[in-house]
Amino acid sequence: MTAGETKLIFPGLAAFYASWRDIAFTLVRVIIGYILFMQGWAKVTGAGVASVSALMARQGLEPATLFALPPCF
Repeated sequence: MTAGETKLIFPGLAAFYASWRDIAFTLVRVIIGYILFMQGWAKVTGAGVASVSALMARQGLEPATLFALPPCF
């Protein structure tokens, strides 16, 4: 095994891993993008920073207002 080579959990599934690698990376990127989009959309539209902050405070995230602010503030 070379230094840059990934060690597979199940070496017998190497062909399966190779065939699904591109699809898995794309799927993960789409899901994470959707999550980030929805989180930002709640702040931009009707919800606003105050309601997002209140939701985070109820979930125990402190300081909720700081976490609720968009990165541009």
